[in-house]
Amino acid sequence: AEQVETVQDSLAQSRDIREVTGTKVNMRTGPGTNYGRVGQVTRGTEVIVLRDPGNGWIKLKVLENGRIGWMADRLLTAAN
Repeated sequence: AEQVETVQDSLAQSRDIREVTGTKVNMRTGPGTNYGRVGQVTRGTEVIVLRDPGNGWIKLKVLENGRIGWMADRLLTAAN
């Protein structure tokens, strides 16, 4: 477990890592609710921001399972 924390710490310094603030949040295949669901994440899940086009949606990757999808930026903590 210690090694995993070290990896996450080094990622945190070079990448934008945020936490999900919504209770249960859908991840989508694209930037909008009209896109299909690729999964759900729960409050406190750590994600890495891959792309923030500035349209209210963020492409991200879930740290624990590597799943990639889109989520409304208001459901995430602010940028570091």
